[in-house]
Amino acid sequence: MEKLSTWLEFLGQTEDDAAIIALANEFLNRLGSRELALLPTACKPRELHTAAELNSYALDLVRRSSDDPDAVALVQRMMAFLFECAQRLAHNGTRQRPVLRDDGAGRQAA
Repeated sequence: MEKLSTWLEFLGQTEDDAAIIALANEFLNRLGSRELALLPTACKPRELHTAAELNSYALDLVRRSSDDPDAVALVQRMMAFLFECAQRLAHNGTRQRPVLRDDGAGRQAA
């Protein structure tokens, strides 16, 4: 599998939410059989379709622990990339929503 820095470069060139999710799926699909064998069942890659699914999967990775240093390193690498994907998705979401401000009369306006 490519180095994490390579995946982060790919992510840096990706703007669209669907493309970010597709890149996260490609990252997970590139895990080799040796890497997959290190993962607990709950951490096995699954197809991601939404930001919520990506976040849920990342949380599953955080919740599972292992005594195997290779498994820990792999999960940390996976979490690092998925965290960056989640950050980009969150940033895209805030960029697309208008900021609400109090209009002084207790009402919110864009």
